[in-house]
Amino acid sequence: MIRRSLVALVALGSLVALRTSIAEPLDPVEMYTLANGMTVVLAPDPGVASVVVHTRYEVADPRAAIVERLMFHGSRHVADGAFESAIERAGGWVNASTTTDHASCVTHVPAGALALALHLEAERMTGLTIDARRVAAARAEIVVGPLDVALGGVAPDGDELAAFWRAHYGPASTTLVIAGRFDPRATRALIERELGAIPRTTTIPTQTASITPLDHAVALTAPGSLPKLSVAFRAPAPSTRASRALDVLAYLLAGKRGRLASVAPDVRVDHLDGRFTIELGIAEGDPVRVRAAVAAQLAALADVPVPEDELARAHAMLDARFVESLETLALRAETLARWAHLGDVHRFAIERRERHVSADELREAARIWLADSAAVTLVTTP
Repeated sequence: MIRRSLVALVALGSLVALRTSIAEPLDPVEMYTLANGMTVVLAPDPGVASVVVHTRYEVADPRAAIVERLMFHGSRHVADGAFESAIERAGGWVNASTTTDHASCVTHVPAGALALALHLEAERMTGLTIDARRVAAARAEIVVGPLDVALGGVAPDGDELAAFWRAHYGPASTTLVIAGRFDPRATRALIERELGAIPRTTTIPTQTASITPLDHAVALTAPGSLPKLSVAFRAPAPSTRASRALDVLAYLLAGKRGRLASVAPDVRVDHLDGRFTIELGIAEGDPVRVRAAVAAQLAALADVPVPEDELARAHAMLDARFVESLETLALRAETLARWAHLGDVHRFAIERRERHVSADELREAARIWLADSAAVTLVTTP
């Protein structure tokens, strides 16, 4: 009896410790604003050997996808392609992404190359070269698939990209996050020299387009290397309650214990960049049968509340994944940039609470966003 009670107390203590550790903020983290309006977040970590420079632009427009590519095609003082090659020679890597509500560029380098990374970032912000040749090259790099066309969001044609970049990529709409191994005092001086000198401009905020589910279902076929069924939906703006609910629904559907595990042996569910996508391998399955099974599972999520134990397991796993992601410098910097946009970089405990949604919120999100009448179905065959 005493032994059993002791085991129970140890287990309870471990659970309390886990909950406490999840609620602890990321420290030390400092946020301040340069005179030109740029938001800066410093998150030093002396336990690592590298550093990440993450730049977030508050721009919500399909044209941002083209500007993202142009960021690798040179500036007044950096040749076409030299942004990436300079970072690679220093032992790092660089990447960029565009979502429905912002664009970002991330550079990961050894700690000693921070000055190089910040200098190149300043070049991007002040002297990006935008001409017809580079725009054509940037457009050619954007792969547009059948799902992209059906769901919308493809960058329009137009020659106004230089004006668009000048209007929406100024310091006042930019958040700079530095995470990793660096000296905060020296880095503040370096930021002031490289980025603080950028003139303050009148940045015109872009308006995030109202996102609604498709008003009709679409069925497509396309050639591919493997037989695959994709079912895709538009998704709401990030950080909304509906978006949080779709994160949980993605977990409930995927994985070995997911609701789609019995439908096909190979299942992948992604909720990214304004899209909720289910992909299933159908090498030995009938696409019509598999599609009907997917529809049945989604309809069940819209009609029947998720059991408490299943929902609690999903919340616990998503909490664990979130905490684990912060061990990666690039994802830590991305999270801090998002928190800075929300006005507070100490949102660790708040983030956990906001990720937890109710069974009713799950049903509502499934009913509105994952309705069969709003799906794009793509069957890929060799």
